[in-house]
Amino acid sequence: MSASGTLMTLGRLGGGLIVVLALVLLSAKLARRARGHTGNSGLHVVDRIVLSREAHLAVVDSGDGRRLLLGVTSQGVTMLTILDGETPGTGDL
Repeated sequence: MSASGTLMTLGRLGGGLIVVLALVLLSAKLARRARGHTGNSGLHVVDRIVLSREAHLAVVDSGDGRRLLLGVTSQGVTMLTILDGETPGTGDL
């Protein structure tokens, strides 16, 4: 086999590898989009307080004007309450 034949074989292999990698990346992007992971869910974590290594409280803005207090553990997420619009510390005593 000549040197030019070896170079052509390497070029074909390299080109094929690039095409396969591009198809894998494109497939992954399309799969994420099909599952709805566009990043625009409307949810926004406002604050989070760590209670232990596996538990924390989170205040989440739902995007429709409501704020939710969530308890988050390694076992799951529980909605504890819907918070009203008043900021703590601003009300009358």
